[in-house]
Amino acid sequence: IIGTPAERRAKNLDNTRVQRLSEIQGAIQNYYGFKGGPGHQQLPTSFDQLITDPNVYIAPDGLIDPVTKQRFEYRVTGTTAYELCATFDTVFSQESKNPITPTTEPASSDQRFYHGVGRVCFPLKVT
Repeated sequence: IIGTPAERRAKNLDNTRVQRLSEIQGAIQNYYGFKGGPGHQQLPTSFDQLITDPNVYIAPDGLIDPVTKQRFEYRVTGTTAYELCATFDTVFSQESKNPITPTTEPASSDQRFYHGVGRVCFPLKVT
């Protein structure tokens, strides 16, 4: 029921990808700012702007896929809209969630990053 060691490793690596994408999403929101608060009120044009902004924290490996060691993909698609893309080895959906393994993220954050196998781009927005 738990899966082979290779399946568990693939699932763990995908969980790391989802965690990093969620952290990137938070960093982009911090860069943009919140209504009435500090921030640039625009999306960063690249990850480099996140790294150099003194008010935004992103872990040194937070932009990097744990297997390929390449940066995740980021693309601005509108004034407040953007995409984050990654390549996954397993499926993550409501049906695939393992009730034995608790998640540390709220349900809405989990659902935001449901994915299939292969390259997936997530359409996201700042608020």
